[in-house]
Amino acid sequence: MRKLVLLLSAAWLMTAFAGCSEKEMNPVGFNLVDHEGHWQVHQAVIREILADSCIAISTGAGKGFYLLVGSWKGQEARSLLFFEDLPDSLELSLTGAKLILNAYSESNEDSILISAHALQTGWNDSTVTWEYPWGEAGGDFETEPIAQGSYAIIKGSQMQLDFTAAGLELVEDWLEGQLNNGLLLKTVDPAGDNLKYFYSTNTPFDPELELTFATSDTSDTTISVDSDRDAFIAQPGEPVTGDLLCVSDGVVHRSWIHFDTSAIPDSAFINHAILSLSISEFNSPLDKMTVGAYLVTEMETLTFSSSYSGTASLNSDKNLMEINVASLAQSWADGTLNAGIMLKIYSEYSDLSRALFYTSTSAPDSTHLPTLTVTYTTPPRGKLACHTRGGQVP
Repeated sequence: MRKLVLLLSAAWLMTAFAGCSEKEMNPVGFNLVDHEGHWQVHQAVIREILADSCIAISTGAGKGFYLLVGSWKGQEARSLLFFEDLPDSLELSLTGAKLILNAYSESNEDSILISAHALQTGWNDSTVTWEYPWGEAGGDFETEPIAQGSYAIIKGSQMQLDFTAAGLELVEDWLEGQLNNGLLLKTVDPAGDNLKYFYSTNTPFDPELELTFATSDTSDTTISVDSDRDAFIAQPGEPVTGDLLCVSDGVVHRSWIHFDTSAIPDSAFINHAILSLSISEFNSPLDKMTVGAYLVTEMETLTFSSSYSGTASLNSDKNLMEINVASLAQSWADGTLNAGIMLKIYSEYSDLSRALFYTSTSAPDSTHLPTLTVTYTTPPRGKLACHTRGGQVP
């Protein structure tokens, strides 16, 4: 009898799973027929926005993937460097000092005149911005440059700045234990779009301070010191208008958008969910940007998940951004509170890029409206429903 029960149970499960494997019973399948008892596929195009906003996070950059010097679309970028692991004392005569940076890329190949200055104020790479902690926005630094050079920097090359006599005196003071706030690098002429990128600290191409000491009248020795911390600070650009969504890098902005998703039934299986935003403006020195969509988990504070639900790449050839947010929409269908979507640039502190998107109040026509297009499947009513996520039968 027990054997018969087991055989009947196995036969029932095989029948159930066999039914689930049929194309027209598969909740992720398409071209489904609408006969009674079969899975139904629907599409909801959601344009009703409950709330949206452009949120300013930072007014000046900080520790990033690269160091930036120059300007872009009216925003100047400057870099900060700090060398701590220096020789303890001046046992030998310092005869030369050179700052070496490895070029990462450039917004164009035009030459740029760069100067290095001694900083008067201490700073922290995790909190520094264009305004903070300076007495004057953009950094407190000595007017006289300690090094200066004109370069047409290309990717993979080095920029080398030889210190002046004043620069050697500054380094000698550091070696003797006097106040060391590091260096600021800036362009002498911030007009125009001429932005240069350099590798930052903790990369295979750390910035270096090369010191040369005389060991005798005829020979010398060179010591290279890697930078201990660095950052770039960026001048804020034109403010974003209140009727546009935005994301920006360097001077960081994020956007929150909240759609009314009540049209999607609970427990629906999400096949696709595409967030579409029409681009009003896009500026990037490197002509590329990656935007991520994140699940907002708390409405009041706009706290969002640590990992993105989908990304999209932008460049100057695009006028529409589309992000696949199926996993985000599925979480709502599974019962997670819909508190909206947070949009932000993945890196946030490595560039001077910005993108603006139309909202319902700024769109020139209905084709530019932000939309969330969701294709979902509803199970048959009154029949055994296979929940294929995880391969479980409820």
